[in-house]
Amino acid sequence: LILETTGHSSASSLGVALFALTSAISRVAVGILSEKYDAYFTRFHWMTASSFLAMMGQFLVCLMDLTGIMAGTCLMGLSFGSFYTVQVPLMNEMYGNLEF
Repeated sequence: LILETTGHSSASSLGVALFALTSAISRVAVGILSEKYDAYFTRFHWMTASSFLAMMGQFLVCLMDLTGIMAGTCLMGLSFGSFYTVQVPLMNEMYGNLEF
């Protein structure tokens, strides 16, 4: 819908593909990195970084040009994938196995 508003309706399928690709890549990458560097960069830090990526992605989409929308879509895909990868282990760390 955003791409159609800017006059680039043919690029909407590319935007969906970029979002899905970056989401899948970030799920694997963040899953591996959060386990490997757990002592240095906690899962709460991963969640904060994910929120920052989402904020920057929304800002780029607000620019309403094709490059900004595509870059924002990639950042939001990275944010979406990393958020859902880190969410469950973070809740387990915060509340433990009994409450979870």
